Amino acid sequence: MLEDLKALPGAFDLLQSLHARGAVLAVCSNKLGTSSRPVCDALGFTPFLRAVVGAKDTSWLKPDPKFMAHMLQLVGGEADSCLMVGDSPFDVQAGHNVGMKAWCVTTGTHNALQLRAAGADAVYPGLPELGRDLS
Repeated sequence: MLEDLKALPGAFDLLQSLHARGAVLAVCSNKLGTSSRPVCDALGFTPFLRAVVGAKDTSWLKPDPKFMAHMLQLVGGEADSCLMVGDSPFDVQAGHNVGMKAWCVTTGTHNALQLRAAGADAVYPGLPELGRDLS
């Protein structure tokens, strides 16, 4: 699972920068939590994250609003001051279902047109471009 694992370009720098500015960061995934946490560890992301939650850690998955409400409770956040960053229509729905904005990157299986059609509040070709708008 960890062999040849590589972070998306700009991911580490973005997490490091946001964390240094006081942002509270977390990973919520529909992949198994028992897989997501070792991946975050191997990539060096864990020191920047308040929580890493995935499938089987709760009885809910994205886009169920209960999953995102659980994440907000874990990190102590309010939906109107949080941002969902993802790469799929499920991520858009998950964020919107609890009142969060959803910004997406086209680094997954969905293109910009599909993400905009899903209602993404912003769409970027990658994390470096998204990060510039978070400055």
